[in-house]
Amino acid sequence: MLIPAPSEYEDENERNAYRDMNVIWKRLQKHNGKDIKKWEEVEEQGRVEYLTMACMQSHFAQAHGSRLTTNVWKDRLTSDAFINNLKRGDIDELKDESEAVQEYFQAIADKAADRDLQKSQYTLEQWKCHILKVKERTATSPSGRHYGHFKVLLEKETKIFEDIYEIMNVAYKFGIMLER
Repeated sequence: MLIPAPSEYEDENERNAYRDMNVIWKRLQKHNGKDIKKWEEVEEQGRVEYLTMACMQSHFAQAHGSRLTTNVWKDRLTSDAFINNLKRGDIDELKDESEAVQEYFQAIADKAADRDLQKSQYTLEQWKCHILKVKERTATSPSGRHYGHFKVLLEKETKIFEDIYEIMNVAYKFGIMLER
């Protein structure tokens, strides 16, 4: 695993803590890591595992609290009334949402006429059991994300794991292929 070398930090405190994932994450966010010229290789298995887990927690945490991960949306996306409104092309309850959210659900509503939309096909408990059984190195998408990422979330960030479950179910219900 490569991490920014100590020389890549301006602040002395950060240089001294350059192996801490919070410090690494902050540095990588500066210019998406593209400005880093010198990297240090970390080879110790325990350290690599720790940094990988901490990185995935930071990565997935970025989505937490975003619009579609709030409790209001969780309730809305699992609501029979909301699903039935989409089937009819009625998105009036979204009039106070952003234009992007309205366009997104309008596109879903447009496709809904051709589909028999159902609530979630599998439960959160079923997905948790699946994640616990599958081999960690198994890839889940062309992006290379593997089940190990979900295992970390299930163990350390249950709320984010549940938010991802809800997003995946919305995509599944409406036949939407997510980019990542």
